[in-house]
Amino acid sequence: MSAPLARLDALIWALIYAGLLGIALALALRSATPELAVVVGAVGVLVLAAGIVLVGWRARLARRGLEGGTPSSSPPRKTQEGPR
Repeated sequence: MSAPLARLDALIWALIYAGLLGIALALALRSATPELAVVVGAVGVLVLAAGIVLVGWRARLARRGLEGGTPSSSPPRKTQEGPR
């Protein structure tokens, strides 16, 4: 795996775990400060959604073969040569 893709993987997991932590914190703050819980929960959901979107983008990169391998979704085209 190349260095940029490794960094992307690290970013994806950091966003997912930070979003889950924000949601858990919002649930803990719910009874003490409901307004702050809503804000923290909304930010947590947005961060989690960004991580999930990047997972999909990373999967598309792998499918296109930008990971360094050959693309699995598009085999090489065969050229048809007609009679000459």
